[in-house]
Amino acid sequence: MLALALERFSFRGRTVIEGLLLLPIIIPDIAMGISLLVFFSLLFQLIETLTGIRLVLGLSTVIIGHVAFNISFVSVTVRGRIAELERSIEEAAWDLGANEWQTMWRVILPLISLEL
Repeated sequence: MLALALERFSFRGRTVIEGLLLLPIIIPDIAMGISLLVFFSLLFQLIETLTGIRLVLGLSTVIIGHVAFNISFVSVTVRGRIAELERSIEEAAWDLGANEWQTMWRVILPLISLEL
């Protein structure tokens, strides 16, 4: 969805989002891992101080870290594929009565998945 929004729409803050999206690609893996560890440790300490609830590092933080790191690579790949799609196919779906969500699920996603 992020790749589609960045490729097809113009909105305020687009450049900032693109910069943040490409940041994990530029930052070395070890630096990102250490910064996520520091972030989660400080966040969990703050939550414990404010609420008394103690959170610990575990599988959920590993999953969040992997998503934060890999979303950049996925978004860049999918955005390149979306740029190659012909808009006329989407317009044909709209002409045949499909709304935006139906076009997304029945036309765009299958076309993206063909090449990935």
